Amino acid sequence: MNALHIIGIGLLFSIATNTATAQAQTLDYTAVVTAVDGTAGTLAPGSIVAGTLSFDYALANPTQSSGSVGDQNAAWQSAAYGGAAYALNPVNLLFSDTLNGGGFSFATIANANSTEGVVNGYPVSELFMIATVFDQTGNGVSSALTFSDGAALPAYSTSGLPIDGIPGNGYVQVFSNYGSTITTQVDFNITSVALATPEPSTYAILLVGMVILLTVRRFRKIPVQMTA
Repeated sequence: MNALHIIGIGLLFSIATNTATAQAQTLDYTAVVTAVDGTAGTLAPGSIVAGTLSFDYALANPTQSSGSVGDQNAAWQSAAYGGAAYALNPVNLLFSDTLNGGGFSFATIANANSTEGVVNGYPVSELFMIATVFDQTGNGVSSALTFSDGAALPAYSTSGLPIDGIPGNGYVQVFSNYGSTITTQVDFNITSVALATPEPSTYAILLVGMVILLTVRRFRKIPVQMTA
């Protein structure tokens, strides 16, 4: 086995390892606005919006969580509360989301003062998630979403991710005074959800190059030695 074969095997092993251990997932969703309070661009009931739902269960705080993520037989909670307001570090946001449309943009981003992210699974027909962040002045944002059809159909996968086709609804809001004053809120019904298309990883690009190199090396012509 030559060096090129060893490198190729190493790359394959590295890709497999990273795939198996990755817990962060981002999903794209589309939704229809059902209500708007405050200023949210040109959004109105019936407007179509799009956004993302990001989950990273590896960031959960074990002391704030319970059960096993994705359990289909028992309730579970994956949570991370952190920031100066809790006197807890590091500040992790295990669930975050975005919403865009009609000139309105929303995103939950971890804040050093207060960051809360919680995902609950209720076997097996409901998945609930919430994210709230605010700064030292009490200004912040919050979002909450629920996937459920009210029946025995699973609302989430064994990885703890929402399943497309299960009805979903939620809201995003911008607030002040630590949540006592809501300046903007957009309610919506989710119409579709799917895993975001991943960008090609460095490992994958290197692997493709290695395969090409190995193929060329294998099939290149061997010089013919001329004899007198």
